[in-house]
Amino acid sequence: MDGLTASGFVVLNERYSRFLDDRGINYRSPHISLFYKLFRAHLSDLSEIITKYSSRAWFRVGPSKGSSKELMMLRLIAVQLEEVLRLWSSLQADRSNSSGEGVCVDARDVQLCDALDTLYELEETAEQMGIPDFKRLIVDQYEDTDCTCSHCVPNAAKHHPLMWESAQRYFLHNEDVSPAMFERVFAYVRESAISQDNIRM
Repeated sequence: MDGLTASGFVVLNERYSRFLDDRGINYRSPHISLFYKLFRAHLSDLSEIITKYSSRAWFRVGPSKGSSKELMMLRLIAVQLEEVLRLWSSLQADRSNSSGEGVCVDARDVQLCDALDTLYELEETAEQMGIPDFKRLIVDQYEDTDCTCSHCVPNAAKHHPLMWESAQRYFLHNEDVSPAMFERVFAYVRESAISQDNIRM
């Protein structure tokens, strides 16, 4: 994949690329660099908050009076974070997970991207709920400039047809990627690729 092979990471779609050493992931746009060790630490912190919410003392004196909805949301986030770490750890343990073409070829990358999307949505909901002591792990970078990573500059969209081609080749009929998951993960690059094809026609 011209333009992606020397970038230092393998690319899945417009919002997910994994470092070649598997320790980090670029996610969303502008890309946020996520690191495995920080996710592990965040899970530990979140477990402490859940323990506090679950205690009778917190229910008596906590500012939210121990809202069951808040506790349930925190537990959902913890479960989702554990799933992200499980998939990520599995990729770290198996170094034969890239094609040498600069693209992701392992179904676990699709699953991990989908899991991160779910975690992002859960954290967004928790933030809107105003849960005391809760801090988001995945925080958008609102910047005036576009992402400057090597597969976004000078033109991120130019890579979308290549991403879509790879998605179809490696994941469209992959038994570990459901049709619904495929649609969620690759819908944007598909539409962008089709749009570019129509313009060229």
